[in-house]
Amino acid sequence: MTAHFQREFECAMISKLKRITRQLRRSKPGNRFVDHYHQNKHKNTNAWKRWLVIVLGVVMAMAGLVLSLPPGLDKLECAVRNLYHKIVKFFSGRRG
Repeated sequence: MTAHFQREFECAMISKLKRITRQLRRSKPGNRFVDHYHQNKHKNTNAWKRWLVIVLGVVMAMAGLVLSLPPGLDKLECAVRNLYHKIVKFFSGRRG
């Protein structure tokens, strides 16, 4: 990330946090989170964005599981790499 983009991203996050905090303070006690829920419930979010977040979450969870495997993962990596090279040789016509 460039410094300018990172700064803009941080400013957007901070302004969103301030806006949400302001809305929570203005609501009556006992209804704050209910009001917050109702305000955000009807936002027009795209379905593909929701699915993208879900898919990315699943991918990250699977990557975490794979990376937390016990030692010996390097042998699996070598096996996959050898299989890949055999497939490339087969399809490129250099069998042997």
